[in-house]
Amino acid sequence: MVQQERRAYPRHEVRLAAHLALRMGAESNVVIRIPATVCSISRNGARLDVPQWALSYFHPGKMAILRIDHPALKGKELRCRVVWLKDSQLAVEFAGRPNFARLDAGMAWSALRPSHVSANHADTSF
Repeated sequence: MVQQERRAYPRHEVRLAAHLALRMGAESNVVIRIPATVCSISRNGARLDVPQWALSYFHPGKMAILRIDHPALKGKELRCRVVWLKDSQLAVEFAGRPNFARLDAGMAWSALRPSHVSANHADTSF
């Protein structure tokens, strides 16, 4: 039985280097930077692979800033909220209107795929 996709926007399998910036504590000025890999992305959110040691910093509802290391997204900060965590992955939902809303209208997400990953076969192994 094939499950029907229930997402408002299609998900695109990618493999992009990124990092999450987290504020430590409600009143703290301490921000930590956690390396991540964007595994899939849509206009509403993304699925990320993070180091196992970093999972203790996250919980559903935790706010973060996602920065994707790609020339087309240089300087873009995506405010996001953690939705779920499992193993070394977490899902985030973008808060507010993502800064790349205009980008995905004019550019296919496949254009953001690293050149070493073919359009027909995205490497999603970890």
